[in-house]
Order: sequence, then structure tokens, then C-alpha cells
Amino acid sequence: MFEDELIKVGKQSKIILDNQTINNTIELNQISGGKLYFKPLSRFDSLVLSNNDLFLIIDNKKVRYILPEILELTNSHIVLKLGDFSIIKELLKAQSVYLALDKNTCFDSISPKNPLIGMKVYFRNNFMATVIDVFNNMAHDVIVVKTQTGKEVLLPDIEQYVIEKDFDNNRIMFDNIQDFLDL
Repeated sequence: MFEDELIKVGKQSKIILDNQTINNTIELNQISGGKLYFKPLSRFDSLVLSNNDLFLIIDNKKVRYILPEILELTNSHIVLKLGDFSIIKELLKAQSVYLALDKNTCFDSISPKNPLIGMKVYFRNNFMATVIDVFNNMAHDVIVVKTQTGKEVLLPDIEQYVIEKDFDNNRIMFDNIQDFLDL
């Protein structure tokens, strides 16, 4: 399987082993497995993940097929339990890791409409806009919002600005966006 045959559905946010978040002091030969946490890039049902083959895209060049022992979809993360210590060791050294599905088998399961459209946007815990579109600028996704005054603002969908995507409550929490609002 090649990367262009896959659709990214989550970006790794952390790895937890023995109920501890990984840091630089752990001995690699002590790893026996762990949980991988991915921030979802799309809204979908957990059945989509459990009924499709799962892949990891490592540093945008290597693709690994995985068979997780446990798979759960929480409000904010896709959580995979892996017992394969060789994959965990490889992921600890990686700069970026994405969870992906085969494009040929998963498109029927994932809504073609971006799940962010229609979500309410909050800045400093105050409602400020509604998402009206999302597009990719080849570096990252850009969220187009319409403020209460009717102004359209482009906001980057990156961790520096997006605090939380709360699909259950239909809202996105932003921070550090004052300069975008002042344009």
C-alpha cells in the first residue's frame, strides 16, 4: 500500500506506555506496547475504523499496516492499543504519524461534506463565528468562518490556533487568532 492510496483520518498526538506519557528518559528495550492517541481529521463513526484496514503513515514516507488490540473513539481522540513493540519504538523516533484508511474501501463510510462546516467557533470562550467552508492550502487545512458581523475570516487548522474540536457540542475552540480577526 502506498500513501497516495490512503486517506488520513487522524494525526498522532501522544503515546502512553505503562500509564505514563513518553519522554526522553524511557529505555527503548523496556517497551512492550502502548496506546496511541490520534486527533481526528474527519468526523466518522467508530464502525468506519473497525470495518476497515488501518495504516500508519510515518514521516510522510513509510506506510505500516497495523492490527490494534483495542480501538476506541472518544470525544476528542482515536485511541489504539498496540502490542507490537517494534512499531511503538519506530513511532517514538518519528516526527509525524498519521492514522489512515484505504481510499478504495472507506469512501462510502466517510461523509464527503467536511464535518467542521456549520460548527460554532469560540475565541477566548466567547462565540464569534460559524464555519462556512474548509479547504487545504497544501500545507494544512484552512477554516473559513463568518463572524457575527458578516465578515469572512480564514483561520489555519493547526495546533497553534485550534485548542479543541468538540464534535459532540458542535464547536471549535480557538486561541491566538486576534491578528486574523484584525485583518
